[in-house]
Amino acid sequence: MNMNEFLSVPMEVEPWFVQLLKLLIIKSDKEAQINFLYTYSQYANPEDIFLAAEDLYLNTGFDKAKRAKLASFLYLWLNTEENLDRKLKRKVLELARQYNPTDLDSPIAKAAKRFRLSAMTASYYKFRDSIVLPSTPRDGSTLSSVSLSSISTTSSPGTSPTSSPRRERRFSVSLCSRDPPKFDILKYSSGSLAKQMTLLDHELVSSVTIDDLKNKIFRPEEGKYETVSNCSTRFNKMSFWVATQVVTASSSKTRVELIEKLIAISSKLYKYRNYFGVFEILSGLHNANVRRLKSCWKQVSYRSTNILDRLERAMSHIGNYAQYRSCIKECQEKRTASVPLVCLLLQDLTFINDGNEDITSEGKVNLDKWALFGSCMANFSRLMDARYNFHKNISIKKMLQNDLLILPETLLMKHSYAIEARKRYPSHGTSF
Repeated sequence: MNMNEFLSVPMEVEPWFVQLLKLLIIKSDKEAQINFLYTYSQYANPEDIFLAAEDLYLNTGFDKAKRAKLASFLYLWLNTEENLDRKLKRKVLELARQYNPTDLDSPIAKAAKRFRLSAMTASYYKFRDSIVLPSTPRDGSTLSSVSLSSISTTSSPGTSPTSSPRRERRFSVSLCSRDPPKFDILKYSSGSLAKQMTLLDHELVSSVTIDDLKNKIFRPEEGKYETVSNCSTRFNKMSFWVATQVVTASSSKTRVELIEKLIAISSKLYKYRNYFGVFEILSGLHNANVRRLKSCWKQVSYRSTNILDRLERAMSHIGNYAQYRSCIKECQEKRTASVPLVCLLLQDLTFINDGNEDITSEGKVNLDKWALFGSCMANFSRLMDARYNFHKNISIKKMLQNDLLILPETLLMKHSYAIEARKRYPSHGTSF
């Protein structure tokens, strides 16, 4: 959607945010609506969307068809946004329910059904996570069976519980000793995982010092750039973890769910301006052992593939990472917290070093070269001064640091070919 369409409207006619929402709803452009819902936090808050939607719903110029589009947009918002306030979510749901379609096959009815299913799934996961099994005894013995024979119905005075065998109920619970399960990302919300990944990545990237950057560019043979190496190690570790999550899934359905979950996490990371984390997940999904699973990628939903395409365009190398650089420049100007790509910073410093001589043809020191160096490093330091105000979740942070199952390239290949065998084309022999 052309953003100049609503900027050209005079401010005294309608507030710009209401005009933007009005255009999004009338156009019925699902891609533009999803893009708006993932980026509106940069200049507005959820209350602004609700007030603008309420203003449009009460607008006399909004007929029945436009109100249906508005209700469909509200259900899309409810399905997309995971961290809405409970009271605000109830208000949005009440506003969307004011339009009740009679046709069960209409888009608005399908959107309402998707929202109900997602809400039921979230409540189920919350209930499942609240169940705690008994722990193993301290003496190290394995708890194999628990017989609860003391549970019986109340009997009349003078009769013992054993005198009425029908009233006595026995329960047997089998608990087998097993290895600790691996980190299951499907049990957690995408927003929670993205926030903890962002805190970890920001802590790691902000620890990069100017001296280590200089040593990496000017004296790489000495190897005195530990903080830079830590970023590279973390990137490779998370990339292989993403690929391992996909190829070690127990079933095809779980594999598709994991891919969609990872795409949802990367979209949240982009929303939180953690470009380092987005690149980690995209690199893992682009691993050859994951990309070759054609039958699996065909089952991924259109919404997830659409989000993945937009993220790939946003992080594309076209124009020397033009779109990414514009986002980083905006973060520098507004002093907002973000996690940049350390590899791209090293690339810029390397190009400055290799493309400019230390001494000019006139025999003077090339001050322009060192000015470019200073500008890059000053922008990086200024960018890392801004901090995130996310709440730390110790359990998730610990799992993201230590409980990651990572397989080497050879094992990833074996798992990938076990899932989907290599296609063998018939050889055409020459005959005379």
